[in-house]
Amino acid sequence: EHTRERIDKLISEGMMGYDAPVLLVEIDLASSYGYDPDDSYAKGMVGVTGVSLCKEEDLEVIFKGFDLSKARVAISTKITCLPMLALYLAYAEKRGYSPNQLNGQSQNRPKFSWLGENVRGYPPKAQLKLQIELMKYCTQQMPGWNHTNLCGYIPGENFATSAQEMGLVLAEAVELIESGIKAGLEPDDFVPRFSAQFHLGMDFFEEITKLRAYRRMWAKTMKERFNCKNSRSYQFRFHVHIG
Repeated sequence: EHTRERIDKLISEGMMGYDAPVLLVEIDLASSYGYDPDDSYAKGMVGVTGVSLCKEEDLEVIFKGFDLSKARVAISTKITCLPMLALYLAYAEKRGYSPNQLNGQSQNRPKFSWLGENVRGYPPKAQLKLQIELMKYCTQQMPGWNHTNLCGYIPGENFATSAQEMGLVLAEAVELIESGIKAGLEPDDFVPRFSAQFHLGMDFFEEITKLRAYRRMWAKTMKERFNCKNSRSYQFRFHVHIG
């Protein structure tokens, strides 16, 4: 209820996305790890850093009354992006929406949470497999969904230099694209649905040049390495956070 009250307050004060409400939900540690709140392993985690989400009734409290075909939904998960997306899809379908009507974003970046946020998770190979499964499903069934958030903010907040931050994000993108191709996807079908966030520090000019350089690196990599033809694949869509 508190989360819904907060969302209503922010929307009443003008929080909007692209002509539609943005429903941002930060979940607690238990939900991030995939535990029900009554699980013994969840002791001390319930309600910490966010709201508990483990069943459709929880989503109903938060999203009741919103047109899910127009709202943009982002549930901030760490290593449970795939099951949380499945839960949201089950809830949306019960309300009469098909997957291709839904808009929003999955973080789908377990390695960065694993490395930079001290979040326990699956081994790297299992992480990658789950990331690709989510990407593949969204590409084929959810054209309005941003399947993966490439997060430079976490390494940036963990004292990575601008060059290191860009290198980590681009390396993650390259691995995901190569794996997506191996899974049978065409780059132009899923590359435009990457989103990203970067850390923005105090060095004004360095941060500007970092972002401009990364956009050029991204476009060059997509065109020359992956032979993308869609102009949207060359666009690197990101937002920035400050510490």
